[in-house]
Amino acid sequence: MNYWRLKTLLLTLWICATAFAENDDVNIKTHYKKGVFETEATIISTASHKMMYEVILEIDQHLRRLEIDSLKWATKDLSGKDVGKSLMQIEYNRGEYNQNTEVFNFFIDIFFMKKQFKNIKIAVLMKTDIISNENPIIDVSLCDSDFFLKNAYGTLTTQQTGDENQFIVKSSVRFGWFFNFFISTSNYSAIAEWRMQKFLENMKAEAERR
Repeated sequence: MNYWRLKTLLLTLWICATAFAENDDVNIKTHYKKGVFETEATIISTASHKMMYEVILEIDQHLRRLEIDSLKWATKDLSGKDVGKSLMQIEYNRGEYNQNTEVFNFFIDIFFMKKQFKNIKIAVLMKTDIISNENPIIDVSLCDSDFFLKNAYGTLTTQQTGDENQFIVKSSVRFGWFFNFFISTSNYSAIAEWRMQKFLENMKAEAERR
């Protein structure tokens, strides 16, 4: 291969890599320390801040009424059933909500490492508030430890930086001993990161569709 052909090939590869990076809308980072996975994910949306605000508050309202079917746009493709790289499939069964305590009891089925765990109860406290610059925030925390999750905490909010509007998800997760034994930093993406990425893509798509 002569010099000019090599230069052309390298230039082509660089252009392709640049284009790929620009199309990767979600910026996601995970840090692992002492059994805890700390993740932050962001996505920029061309929707107005007002519309992004409404989308987040709609999630809150539908969840509190347990109208899960109304949130299919937000949970689209999150089970992992059709994702070959996923180590874990999650299927929602039913939910309960106590309006006085703001605690949800979600019942799910988990398929992990060819094992099936049926009707697992996940109890979470959900608070929704308005923070600075009128950004809404949904704050979710695990109420009780079980064999699936030891500790879990997450937030969903928006942020305005200059002319850019972003959806932001942050999470802190410590799995129960059985799952933690198999979940390493290298395969955490196959369980959680891609779900956060897909959720943000769904949020972006819905806000911009409206």
